Amino acid sequence: ETGEAAKASSYFESNQDLLASLPEAFLAAAGAAAGQEDLPRAATLLQQGVDRHPQVVALWVRRAEVAQRAGQDPLAAEAFGKALLLAPQDPQRYADLGSVQEKLGRFQEALSTYDQGLGLASRDKVLLARRGSVLLELQRAPEALASFEEALRLDPELEAAVEGKKLAEERVRDAEVERFGKEALLLEAKLGRPVAKNDLFLTLKVPFDLLEPVTRALSRTPELDIRDLRPEEFQRLEAEATQVIVARLQRNPAAGGAEGLSLSEVASLMPPGRTLGEVQKLFSYLESVLA
Repeated sequence: ETGEAAKASSYFESNQDLLASLPEAFLAAAGAAAGQEDLPRAATLLQQGVDRHPQVVALWVRRAEVAQRAGQDPLAAEAFGKALLLAPQDPQRYADLGSVQEKLGRFQEALSTYDQGLGLASRDKVLLARRGSVLLELQRAPEALASFEEALRLDPELEAAVEGKKLAEERVRDAEVERFGKEALLLEAKLGRPVAKNDLFLTLKVPFDLLEPVTRALSRTPELDIRDLRPEEFQRLEAEATQVIVARLQRNPAAGGAEGLSLSEVASLMPPGRTLGEVQKLFSYLESVLA
């Protein structure tokens, strides 16, 4: 194959007029160069191609693919974007652009791209699966799960959707455990005693299969060495600790500063939106600095 590619490359090199007049010739010449693993030459040929034939979608797509092979993802995103502008009715163009946007960490842009594609082709299983993946990256597991399930209704064996659904289910379950764990701490603070499994099951309506996971989550003790904290993280924890202590004094001046603070009390004193993990981390920080 390498020999044939070399012959093809040599032929196209000696027929510049043909290259200039036919978009297909640029594609073939670039393919020959890529076949020799000469990606810079392939990229140059394709750039010449899009400069001379800027309305040819295939040239932009191939330009993007060669850029990806060369590790030039920003350039690939730009080229895929050009291809999409030229062929906005083709669902594959949205899949291509969204995929490289994901790779660049531009998850919100990728989600918008997939949503636009699904607006044209709502039953495109690839777009649905890709949308699920980017929703996971955005910490929106329930929506991701729904997207994967929709893709699987179209193709029960689509591997990306099968694996994505498993991961989304795990994330949804983990989020439920965290939510119930936080609610359990708030209930403990309200009751003034440790919560039992009966409290979880009867009062908080924790599903039976989540009782053990929630109990384990409540017993977690994050390992925290304040010497290893990044400066910005240390400052954040210090500020949160101060807020908790001030809130405690405002609630009950006789309680003192941080002495005797329990995990459940920290949970009740922190802003409502904080997760179980964040509560436990702040409690570990308080224990470390007060030890």
